[in-house]
Amino acid sequence: MTTPTLAADVTELLTLLTTGTLEPEELEAATEAVVLAVQDPDAYFEQYLNEEEHGWLRDCGASMTEVALTEAIQQELCRSDKADELYEQISEQFSDPLPAAPASCRYLHEYLRLLDDALQQRGPQPGGYELLEFGDSYSDELQVLLVFRKDTARLLELGQQFGIHVVRPLLS
Repeated sequence: MTTPTLAADVTELLTLLTTGTLEPEELEAATEAVVLAVQDPDAYFEQYLNEEEHGWLRDCGASMTEVALTEAIQQELCRSDKADELYEQISEQFSDPLPAAPASCRYLHEYLRLLDDALQQRGPQPGGYELLEFGDSYSDELQVLLVFRKDTARLLELGQQFGIHVVRPLLS
């Protein structure tokens, strides 16, 4: 049985992670899946995943809550093991792309600092966007998403509540 508080917290988390872009029916379906993953990880695995393709997730002890959330927000995530490619993916999230990174940018922290400065100027909310690391990509790739900066504190709180990896990337 789903508690109203759990479902409300999951709905809030999904809404903040996607900056409110999920359609109501997508949000409802994603909330149900994540709530199941929280309450009964084995039942979530049986209902939404298959052993042949996803058995390795069980073997490595993956959090089914994090897996369910990742599945729900897949379209929002940017992943790469190369800083310049990650910058490009994030830039492509906007109809008006970010300025090209200067040739002097070589290291991830330089790109992240450049992104942080640019993202503060973007978006419909005061403070713009912020880049957060989310989940485990189960590879060498950094996995990030854009959220409204004003929502970051609450997202970090909900991340702790649900035991998922959601953090600000290191800018230095």
